[in-house]
Amino acid sequence: MNLAGKTAIVTGASRGLGPYIAKTLAEKGVKIVAMARDIEGLEKTKSDIQLSGQKCNIVSIDLTQINKLENLIKNIWDDFGPIDLLINNAGIEKHFDHLSKDAISNIISTNLRAPLELTRCILPKMINQKSGHIINISSLAGKKGVAYNSVYSASKAGLLMWSDA
Repeated sequence: MNLAGKTAIVTGASRGLGPYIAKTLAEKGVKIVAMARDIEGLEKTKSDIQLSGQKCNIVSIDLTQINKLENLIKNIWDDFGPIDLLINNAGIEKHFDHLSKDAISNIISTNLRAPLELTRCILPKMINQKSGHIINISSLAGKKGVAYNSVYSASKAGLLMWSDA
């Protein structure tokens, strides 16, 4: 599959797997829209991609702000053209014994609700353009629960089951 000239949104592009996914796609000629909360990490990802002569735009956003995602996708579509790839990669992982109720909500929102909402916003456009791919990055922790990491495991299990369905 020739990816040159395609546009991809990569969430969680500031650290972990995200920068590697973004850089690998950029090497294939994909225009990257890198999303994450950490602006410094996003700037590094952008710089690395641009050093290789490729295009990268960054969007600093907290994906737990679910109500902002529909407008964000509309703006990205208007500014950068059709989205050909959505890589739902963002994730938060913290030990259960250190979590407040708000932290639990943030993990579930980032790891599960945001991919659902981003997909809900983009999928109809992809269907209309008769092309596009959505890739959800989960974890083995979603297949087998990890001690003290139960909220992460539960959210990634939800992502796996939703993707499977």
